[in-house]
Amino acid sequence: KTIATKTAASHGPATARMKCAAFTGRLMPLFVLSLILLNPDETVGIAPIVSLLARKSTAGPLSKIADRGSKSRYRPFLAANANGNYDDGTDGNDGSDKKNVDEVERTRMSDIRSIQKSFYDYSGMQSSGATATTVDTKAGTISNLPLWTSATIRTVTELPGRSTIGFVNDAVEIHMFETVVRSPSGILGGGHYVGQLKLDTAKQQEERTVRRWGEDEKKPDDRGPPKVGTLLRIMDYRRLDDGRLLLLLHAVDRFVVVRRDDNSASAYPVADVQIVPDLEELLLPADRGAEGACGAVRFPFHAWHAYEYDDTVRFNIEEGDEIGISLQKLLRNGEELGKFMPFVPYSSSVDLEKESVAVAVAVAERCAAITEEDTAALAEKMSEWVCADILKEVPSYSPHVDVPTTDDLERTVWILIDEYVRLRDVLGVFPHQLLALLPRSVPWPDDFVMERLSDLYSVTVADYVRVAGDEHYPAQRRQKRLSYAAAALLGGTMTTDAQKNHALLNRRIRRTLLEIPSTRGRLWAVKERFEAYNAQFQ
Repeated sequence: KTIATKTAASHGPATARMKCAAFTGRLMPLFVLSLILLNPDETVGIAPIVSLLARKSTAGPLSKIADRGSKSRYRPFLAANANGNYDDGTDGNDGSDKKNVDEVERTRMSDIRSIQKSFYDYSGMQSSGATATTVDTKAGTISNLPLWTSATIRTVTELPGRSTIGFVNDAVEIHMFETVVRSPSGILGGGHYVGQLKLDTAKQQEERTVRRWGEDEKKPDDRGPPKVGTLLRIMDYRRLDDGRLLLLLHAVDRFVVVRRDDNSASAYPVADVQIVPDLEELLLPADRGAEGACGAVRFPFHAWHAYEYDDTVRFNIEEGDEIGISLQKLLRNGEELGKFMPFVPYSSSVDLEKESVAVAVAVAERCAAITEEDTAALAEKMSEWVCADILKEVPSYSPHVDVPTTDDLERTVWILIDEYVRLRDVLGVFPHQLLALLPRSVPWPDDFVMERLSDLYSVTVADYVRVAGDEHYPAQRRQKRLSYAAAALLGGTMTTDAQKNHALLNRRIRRTLLEIPSTRGRLWAVKERFEAYNAQFQ
């Protein structure tokens, strides 16, 4: 009030408003810091405020000043008179106000980054009551896994084997990701993980209650909120200078929520989850070494993880200064960012032909700790989830009636993909990460072009790596990856209402695929989709 009165008297009301805005921008971070210092036991509750302050759109009273149609995005910090001029006597075109606000904003963000650095010290978070994430590798469970439960239309269910780039601007979500990436130890070999549990928007909730996979008749769906989610690994991130986060995420497995806590001490949702294998992994005979039943619990993370998910993938863009990278600089790397999607590449540095024996020995050692009781307990859980429709095959699938073997379904899906490529004339842009899953030594039709395309990619695409043969890498693992990945070809870009409601293009089919309990059943569902899709162009 003192600043406003004195400045208005000497320099006019416009300058007074500017000085008050600058003072408020500097004061708010200090105010939050005082809350932390005076209330050390309540720092977790204050955490979202720290993240909230890092966004330009929430700069206290500044955000309440309406934009009156000026040419500059910073003009709301001044008030125009009836003639469209500004109270400081200028027409607002000299750019001085933008420069001043830029300096104010950078100073404010610098203060906030300093507070964040202190606040997110991991030992401090531990002492303030934040619950650590822990893993039981024997049982295949993760406790207190942070949950990303965004219901925005921009986020979709990710499937294992997919790579995505996410912008995070929600204050609580920023706090969650900042907490996770600042953890010095991580889990599962030092990685940083969150669980994605994609919730429906209000409109999607209404639509989900009436539509079933592959059926024209609308039926109610009373299963409630989703319980099957995707385990995401944070491979890299960038802080933007407006407070948002840019994340590079790899989807590595699926889980079922056993216990969920939306009111945890961490100020964001957490859950205890069970990593869910496909039925084929659980039912394989235990005497088959690396392919045995014990692998269903442990071996996704500890045997093939380093091969199936390239650990070296990182952003190739600058990190910016201590405040963060600007959105303008980030957008100049748009083409490079697109190369990270939609699939996670297999590792080119892990040579299974040389290391498969060592991998088999390591798996056998880990399997020794898994008892028949452990396997039976997980099988019983999966039976309960199937009975409760948490895991569910598509209606047309029955494992006991006229369903081909998994090997035959894999071959059929590839033949349908080959037909799809020729019908759509997209051979030249076919994703090489998907083509890498093409099985070897399979009798293909005479007009099958994918094998020849693979030979071409092997000499023209630098990072093309075809997965190892069955003698070094289990066919079931390759088939499982294909059952998730192939549906990406049917994703499409949805712009019209007809496309958004199209049974083949609708992205909600991802959740259906995630909830199918078996590799065989998922390949069957994908086969149905391709048959129906290709029929439209024949």
